[in-house]
Amino acid sequence: MTTVLRHIHLADGSEHDLTLADGLVARLDRAGSANAPVGADVRRLDGWLVVPSLVEPHAHLDKALTATRVPNASGDLGGAIDAWIAARQCFDVEELRTRAVRTLALYAGHGTTTIRTHVDTGPDVAKEAVGVLVGLRAELAGVMDLQVYAGHGLPVTGPGSIETRAAAREALAMGADGLGGAPCLDARPIDAFEALVELAEEADVPLDLHIDETLDPTHLLLEHIAARSKPRVPLAVDHVCSLSAQPEQVRLSIATRLASKGVGVVTLPQSNLYLQGREHGPNRPRGLTAVADLLAAGVNVAGGSDNVGDPFNPMGRADPLETASLLVTAGHLSPLQALDAVTRAARQFVGMAPTSVAPGQPADLLAAPAADVADLLGRAPADRLVFRAGRVVAQTHTSRTWAGDRRITIQ
Repeated sequence: MTTVLRHIHLADGSEHDLTLADGLVARLDRAGSANAPVGADVRRLDGWLVVPSLVEPHAHLDKALTATRVPNASGDLGGAIDAWIAARQCFDVEELRTRAVRTLALYAGHGTTTIRTHVDTGPDVAKEAVGVLVGLRAELAGVMDLQVYAGHGLPVTGPGSIETRAAAREALAMGADGLGGAPCLDARPIDAFEALVELAEEADVPLDLHIDETLDPTHLLLEHIAARSKPRVPLAVDHVCSLSAQPEQVRLSIATRLASKGVGVVTLPQSNLYLQGREHGPNRPRGLTAVADLLAAGVNVAGGSDNVGDPFNPMGRADPLETASLLVTAGHLSPLQALDAVTRAARQFVGMAPTSVAPGQPADLLAAPAADVADLLGRAPADRLVFRAGRVVAQTHTSRTWAGDRRITIQ
């Protein structure tokens, strides 16, 4: 199937007709000049912006859309963890599937074609939760790439760790794509990190870990990660909030070493803004990691939503453009840098080859009525057209009326 998108423009402002064929971007022609073959799907987009489709590098689909049923009394990370652990056994797997599908549909409608989700495991967690998400991965093949990471339960070391280790191994055997976990929440964070590396290397799966989700500068497992040798499997780290609380020399040293080892970082502005800094009173730090220092050192920094409507973040639209907008306003990135964080950098973070709107590249694309990238991020227009391998997989069209239209005269 050939598709021709007439009168689109790219992030650099250039105007084109865009032809898609055989799952790829086939041609970029001068606007209005493309010859559409017989039978092609021709769409006139009247100046819509086309960018690579969006990527969600860090989600928690097993927790999504539970905020009203699982309130976080304290509003901080500890309160969220306690609330979720107390409630998670109350949700059966069918209910989890329903919430996950709703959230995936939201992501897809917003232009997301790849998602990495973490899912809890442990002796007190239904193993069917992993099975549900692995099953959805198969059902969505060709529409969305879904990666499922088994979150190793607590404790990772000491009494009880034999049972949590067994549950994580079982999740990997059920088809989870990689191993997650939060070693900083263990009583022995360094030992916990090493235990997770050992398990990932044993299973030969990538490792994606929640690290230093705190603004306490005395908690810095990232220093150990930067100092040790590179694991034999790909390693990515999430949050790393306390890096921003370190002196400049420490921040730059760690960032340089992470870059040399190819360790990717995902920053999660929505949940970090919500959970972090409450102990600081009204003059609160923003809670994000040291994004600018990491980028300057050459670290691949992606942007993720993390939680959507749950005790860790009661807000969230399941839209990476919301994350990108926050990376501009709270992370002080440029609009182009922020878009990169939820497209190219996010693809690299989840182990996929980067793509662009250029001939020969995969036709995984998002089109929206936006004047430029800043407009796309700032206004996040509801109207969107989403392509996966050149095929429309989601589209949203809206209409609006305004009484003021009858009152204003345009000269």
